[in-house]
This record gives sequence, C-alpha cells and structure tokens, in this order.
Amino acid sequence: MDLRHLVRLIEVLAKEYPIPVALHLDHGSSFEACAEAIAAGFTSVMFDGSSLPFEQNVAITRKVVEMAHPAGVSVEAELGYVGTAKDTDDDSRLTDPEKARIFVKATGVDALAVSIGTVHGEYKGKPNIRLDLLSEISAKVDVPLVLHGASGTGHDTLRECVKRGICKVNIYTDLVKVMIGSLKKDIQQQKPNIVTVIDNMHNEVVQELKNYIKTLGAAGRCN
Repeated sequence: MDLRHLVRLIEVLAKEYPIPVALHLDHGSSFEACAEAIAAGFTSVMFDGSSLPFEQNVAITRKVVEMAHPAGVSVEAELGYVGTAKDTDDDSRLTDPEKARIFVKATGVDALAVSIGTVHGEYKGKPNIRLDLLSEISAKVDVPLVLHGASGTGHDTLRECVKRGICKVNIYTDLVKVMIGSLKKDIQQQKPNIVTVIDNMHNEVVQELKNYIKTLGAAGRCN
C-alpha cells in the first residue's frame, strides 16, 4: 500500500474516536524510509540503527531528528539490539547505560528503544529480562524508554518494566497467536461464514489488547 493512502485511511478512522492517535513507522531501516513516512504524513518515526556501529547510528539518527522535528514529528531510535530467540544469551547486544546517555544527548531523540533481554517473536524457554539494567538506563537518560518484543514476557514483568521507566510497549506476536487460535477454533467447528470468522478474530484481539492496556496502567489515560 502507498504510504499516503495508509495515512488518509488512518486519518478517517481516527476521527471516529475521542482519543489521540499516532501513526508510527516501526523499525525504519534508513534515513530515506523515515523521510518517505514523514512526507506521507506519519506523526512518529523510528530509525532502527541498532545493527550499525555506534557512531553511524548516532549520525543517521541525528539527521532523522533534524528532518523530523521541524515537521512536528517525533523520533524513536534503538540502542542495543532486540533480536530473536537465538540471540537471548548474547549479553553484548544489551543496551549500555552510559552509551544510552551519550546517544540521547548527541541525537536529540524523543524516545529510546532499549535491549534488556526481550526478543522479537517467541521465546525459547523462560525469558531473562534484566530489570536491573533497565533501572540503570532509566537513571541515565531523560527521554521515554521503549520496550520491543513484549509478547511472552509476562504481565507481571511488564508492570515492573513500566515502573522502571518503560513508556511505550510493542506487542505483536501475542496478538497474532490470538488470531490464529480463534481461526483454528472456527475451522474445527466448521464455521463457513467468513464474516463470523473475522468478527471472532477481531473480538478476541480486542480483549487481548484490553488485558495489556490494563496491565500497562494505560486505561483511561489517553488525555
């Protein structure tokens, strides 16, 4: 889909709800990708330079910030690396608190995604979430912290992450699992009505999101 078409669609839908709505580019892979999203009308972009050398990550992130802020667009960046399950034991990829302080000061980002042991996708075994490291990072930086890979982390752990400075949480895999579970159930029950199947998936995802909103302490706080 053309990004401009997506923006127009979201604008129409957002007017139906009495809450603020942000349209965010997740894991923008380049300066150009962020520029395209901003030009299309996104209100927030993430430049993910976590796989780059520190200096290069700083340089490109700063360029994105210098482009985004005059347009009223907020910028998220990532320091450390939130990988997949195969990366869970690689502590070298976790966010260094002192580097986080330097990074935020040098780039002027509005939010920082950190690596504290979460992973994208599903965990293999019990997740090892470094809450102590999160506290250290939070003490060093003065911008909102972002947690990627929240699915499967556990609601108790997520509550603690919020207490220690996490302000935005990315959830995807758990929502997909709910959709697949609903679809499988309807197939097993041989429900032929595709509208009913889609409605059931929608309703179960809504309930899962309600549970997460409550866990994260976000209910009723949109204003």
